[in-house]
Amino acid sequence: MANGPVNVKLEIPAGLYLYADGDFDNGIIAHEYAHGISTRLTGGRKNSSCLIAPEQMGEGWSDWIALMMQIKSGDVGETAKGIGTYAINEKTTGGGIRSFPYSTNMTINPLTFANTNGKTFIYTDKTTQVKTELVEPHDVGEVWAATLWDLTWAYVGKYGFSSDIYSGTGGNNKVMRLVLDAMKLQPCNPSFIQARNAIISADQATTGGQDYCLIWKVFARRGLGVNASSGSNTGNDTNIAAINDQVEDFTEPAAIPNCTLAVNKYLNSDKIGIYPNPSPKGVVYIHTNDFTGKLNIQVVDLAGRIVYRSVDVEFNSDSSFEKEINLNQLQKGIYIIKVSNQEINFTEKLFIK
Repeated sequence: MANGPVNVKLEIPAGLYLYADGDFDNGIIAHEYAHGISTRLTGGRKNSSCLIAPEQMGEGWSDWIALMMQIKSGDVGETAKGIGTYAINEKTTGGGIRSFPYSTNMTINPLTFANTNGKTFIYTDKTTQVKTELVEPHDVGEVWAATLWDLTWAYVGKYGFSSDIYSGTGGNNKVMRLVLDAMKLQPCNPSFIQARNAIISADQATTGGQDYCLIWKVFARRGLGVNASSGSNTGNDTNIAAINDQVEDFTEPAAIPNCTLAVNKYLNSDKIGIYPNPSPKGVVYIHTNDFTGKLNIQVVDLAGRIVYRSVDVEFNSDSSFEKEINLNQLQKGIYIIKVSNQEINFTEKLFIK
């Protein structure tokens, strides 16, 4: 240097992020933050050990919330969305760190419930070198995230998109509220099926089942239909047998509220009435106005459990088109009452005081 100037050229090679740390990846930060949300809401605020079962979906909720935090006007569900692309030096269009990028297009992301089977890895203890086979939660969770991403775009397709994440009324706002409400309803260590049922119950509790049909179609498409089974789902990530017994099914319910609107001539409340509501003593009357025929009556709690069922209940002029049901065995709270047959689908929130 004493003999003359030294020329130095600093440049960043094209296509390479020299500081591609996960701390600078919005998706990863949102993903990790979301673990706190799902852990806190599942099983109640005083229990932080309710996402340890083999089928736990914590990684799935986190991926989904990360995607939700980055969705913007003009996006479409079929576009491939990778998780962690920045951290592994990929463009935003890259595949990311999951088996497939997220997309509603099943040629891009073909995952279904059956793909949760056999998702394990070998963990080696650094001190003892003992090897243990464990459930791989990211591989399990990405199936759940793919399903929730489908659900998001089904809601956006129905209700539109809002860029206001705080006060918006778009489909993205509605589905976020729905999934968070469902976390509060699902049991400790839920299976995929129980988490699905919690989402259906949350929709029933908040809208009376307004999107019941839409929700079922989405779940059935990813193999979480009516006859799907989670198997045992007991223990923790060391119970390998419990992550090898899931059975997928693509069947939608034959008749569910708001899914047969073309023949739902008795859907309106002026055709079917439930009273008194709230019911101070648990005795409820169902009035059908001028309907003659048989109806099925079902009451479910907010966890999705059927707590009352009566089939082929006859309504006619002899009974003044009215029937009494006694629910005094139920605890005080909020329930969903359903009255249905092939052409009637009526759902209402029921309060027992």
